[in-house]
Amino acid sequence: MAVILSYNGAFVVTRQDGDMKDDYDGFYVFDTRFLKGVRLKLDKSAILIGSSQDGSRRAYSHFSIEDKVVLLRKREIGDNGAYREELQFYNTSQEKVSLRVEYSFKVPIEDIFEVRKFGGQRIRRRIKTSLGEESEYSYAGKDKIERNLKIKTNMKIQKGLALAELTLDPLEKGTLYLEFVPQVSKERLEVFLTATTFLLPNVVSTNLTWLDRVFERAIEDLTALTAHTNYGLVPFAGIPYYACPFGRDSIITSWFLLPYYPQYAEGTLRFFAKIQGKKFDPVSEEEPGKIPHEFRFGELSHSGKMPFAPYYGTVDATPLYVILAAEYLRWTGNRELIEELKPNLTAAVEWILRRLKEGGGYIRYRRGLLANQGWKDSTEGIPTEKGTPRNHLLPWWKCKDMPTKPSWMRLHSVLPRWMQRCSKKKRKS
Repeated sequence: MAVILSYNGAFVVTRQDGDMKDDYDGFYVFDTRFLKGVRLKLDKSAILIGSSQDGSRRAYSHFSIEDKVVLLRKREIGDNGAYREELQFYNTSQEKVSLRVEYSFKVPIEDIFEVRKFGGQRIRRRIKTSLGEESEYSYAGKDKIERNLKIKTNMKIQKGLALAELTLDPLEKGTLYLEFVPQVSKERLEVFLTATTFLLPNVVSTNLTWLDRVFERAIEDLTALTAHTNYGLVPFAGIPYYACPFGRDSIITSWFLLPYYPQYAEGTLRFFAKIQGKKFDPVSEEEPGKIPHEFRFGELSHSGKMPFAPYYGTVDATPLYVILAAEYLRWTGNRELIEELKPNLTAAVEWILRRLKEGGGYIRYRRGLLANQGWKDSTEGIPTEKGTPRNHLLPWWKCKDMPTKPSWMRLHSVLPRWMQRCSKKKRKS
């Protein structure tokens, strides 16, 4: 069973015992997996006796070591976006106990799309390693962005391994720790995450304990999906695949939160105003005034190998953006923000009117990188009456006219011809 911790855009996926054993397990931030393959090994047999979670930022695993030592493995995400593990050993016996502790790990600094095996793109990386009291793994990406991981620990550090030997007297406690601190150079990023501390107040109080607990849990979940960007608070779409700003998801969430936390609408409106479409680009499907479908911070997107920095393949984010601005004004009466965003709102409305005119009263779309560009945007989201995907919406990997595993630049060059052929097949059928 997976245990997920999340705070301010950083998230960790582990098993109940704290190890990172599965394909998607790891420590992520800025759409990059900085840490994976974590395994804790002791020279004595240990049994997992329980696990628990304290909110969205902390988790605990409890072990019994030969009925003599209790191990509490504490994991948390700090205010600075760092991932910290503490190993607290309690000798509950009346005899001295010696332990050898091995903590193995890998530092891939890989893009989340590589983890998901999405798009067939991979990058061969040369990661520099500097070992010492404060070890560091550093990598200069294809997008000219530096991504580093510093490791602070009281264990002896080697490449991919931390070692320690403990001797505990009767009823004595010993503590080991490792702290993984990611760093991303932000000079080349127009929008980015900022390290900060934020706490959402509970603005709802009832005379029912169970109902209060529902709201408290909702705030915990909302906090886990909240990122503090350089333009304000923006809700992410989901963890782990969609831990990034999504036009439709972020806007609708901010809309629902207007009576309680209008700062989400402020951050979301400003964030997407900064990356609103300015030109026509068939690769990213950008158009003047169009609000993006999603924005990624990873290397594949910012190096141009994949069109997600940002990707504009949606037709409902732009109308929703205008609606959110109107609802924000209605709930808050704050005209200053609306005046600030007036050029962006005007461009969004112009995009809507232009597409309505072209579509004969409808906003129509053709298949792009996403087959379906509304709410149900999965390939199978809009089927025929028989429940099968429509022919002209077949994904590119199922169309015979498409090359296998194309790069996104190659996909761009063949897409118009491929769409024509698929359209002809549809008319014949």
